[in-house]
Amino acid sequence: MKEVVKKIVTISCRVVSGIGEGGKYVRLGHYEDIFKKLLNGEKPYPGTLNIHCDINYKELINICKPEVIPNIEGYGGFYYWYAILENPKLGSNSVRLNVIVLRPFLSRHKEYVLEIVSNIYLRGYLMLRDGDAIKLSLICNEECGMQQ
Repeated sequence: MKEVVKKIVTISCRVVSGIGEGGKYVRLGHYEDIFKKLLNGEKPYPGTLNIHCDINYKELINICKPEVIPNIEGYGGFYYWYAILENPKLGSNSVRLNVIVLRPFLSRHKEYVLEIVSNIYLRGYLMLRDGDAIKLSLICNEECGMQQ
């Protein structure tokens, strides 16, 4: 039996401050329901972790196809990727967390800024501050081959 292998792209990013709106959107019923489903039934933390990446989202979309939540009934849609977040500053104690990386269609952030949604408060759990480096392994919505 052959198993489909998803393409994975790794990007480097730095934690940055947001504009304080992520939490407002995550708590809206429509988005909260979507994020809960994407997080395998876990309730999302009511906020996002903003990151400035080494690639802008338009280039990223071209090399790693995202999943898409379309605009629905007055709610803006977004691109998203499932990802594994690593915090290199923890060294050998690095924690690998499953997260959702997204870029809202209506984002006011610059093109190099993405947002992370998780079921935990990432800044606190990983002791992150602005400027800290993180690594993300994005799971692309495309196959890179078959494995036997």
